[in-house]
Amino acid sequence: MNEKTVRTTLLIAVLVAAVAAGGALLAHRDEREWTTDSEAALAEFERGLDEHQRLYWAEAAAHYQRAVELDPDFAAPKLMLLERYAEREDESRREKLETELRAADLSRLSAREGFMIEHYFAVRDRDLERAAALLDGYLERHPDDPFALNTYCMRLWQVRDFEKAEALYRRLIEIDPNWVTAQNHLGYTAMAQGDWRRAEEQFEIYRYLAPDQANPHDSLGELLLLTGRWEEARREFEAALAIKPDFCPSWGNLVTLELLNGRFDAAGQVLEGMEREGFCPQEVRFQRCRLGVWRAHAAADWRGAWDAYRAQCESYPGDAPVIAYEAALLAGLPDEAAALAEGLKGVVESFAPRDGVRAFTLHLEGIRLRVEGRPEEAVERLREADRLLVYFGRADGYFKLANRAQLWHALTAAGRTDEADRLLAELRAVNPTIAERWTSEVGPRAATRSTGAERPAS
Repeated sequence: MNEKTVRTTLLIAVLVAAVAAGGALLAHRDEREWTTDSEAALAEFERGLDEHQRLYWAEAAAHYQRAVELDPDFAAPKLMLLERYAEREDESRREKLETELRAADLSRLSAREGFMIEHYFAVRDRDLERAAALLDGYLERHPDDPFALNTYCMRLWQVRDFEKAEALYRRLIEIDPNWVTAQNHLGYTAMAQGDWRRAEEQFEIYRYLAPDQANPHDSLGELLLLTGRWEEARREFEAALAIKPDFCPSWGNLVTLELLNGRFDAAGQVLEGMEREGFCPQEVRFQRCRLGVWRAHAAADWRGAWDAYRAQCESYPGDAPVIAYEAALLAGLPDEAAALAEGLKGVVESFAPRDGVRAFTLHLEGIRLRVEGRPEEAVERLREADRLLVYFGRADGYFKLANRAQLWHALTAAGRTDEADRLLAELRAVNPTIAERWTSEVGPRAATRSTGAERPAS
């Protein structure tokens, strides 16, 4: 799954990665993992961890909230709730929880809880050096703590050390075989390295190990979506929804599937079905934003795409603002485009890793330079962005494809046909349908239909 997750932003996912999945065992009191005198609160918290493992965010949050109600001093569920409240943009609740956790007496908590809280605030305060030192120090003392190992894997994701992350996820699985989200992440690390066969095999393993969960189907569907096997992808998303009808990532992926096919009425029908059932209202708003921008852009209605964005999308991240940025340039609105680019940079900086921010900025610069008729300079920016991007889930994967399509148009405009031909062959090897559509006669204006800043893999 990738559409959940900006279902949660990348920054917040990293902040609470130490408690992102898995079950907890109640050890002896002097070796306790979680600090609470309420067995009922502990049971609710552990149920929340189980639901979190399945990526069922609402259910997990309900259990965490109940744990806090049963024991108002229980720190661990408060930390977990921060992710849910950030996701809902509930500023007041998040601030309340953070205030309580900053004031917590760490000396009365378990070593794990103390580490998690200190690490959270180190990252929250942008003191990444301290966060790294806290993690390294804790792992020296507790080398087999699955929560800390998971956090370290997330850090390796951030620095794109996928080979080391893969090895560490395998170790995590050895320590805790029930930590099935590590199976999911192994699939994404293979995708990031462009090993589509191994990624597919890994997602199939994940699906085999968790046949009653929606996310294994969704993750495999994202791989199939990215590589152009769209009807197979549809079956996986529908299978996920058969297991959990309100699984928002799969609904979002079904909308994306229709957008990629240019079936805008069908995308609207998916959204109408979600609204009828009362599923995923935030997802519906996000996807309606995308639908309006994509539909106008596909019709070469640049002003219409810009107006659709202004009317529906300003508070939403994802590909729509990037499409709107290009549309504004093509509509002769350079000042509006520049203001949008500046605002987007601030949004992306709030959750993306440094390389992701740089790639996003370079991508926008490449679009502007190409539209302005400066293809050689556009090639320089887009090629550098390409070096920073990986096929990491659907959102990041389509960002890389979109950036490469823009690069193809810039190379073609610059008369560098041999390089353009080699790049087109590489695009076809990943997704032949997208390669043809985004490098067609209308390709320069279609090439940004899906770009980064959407949602991280979950």
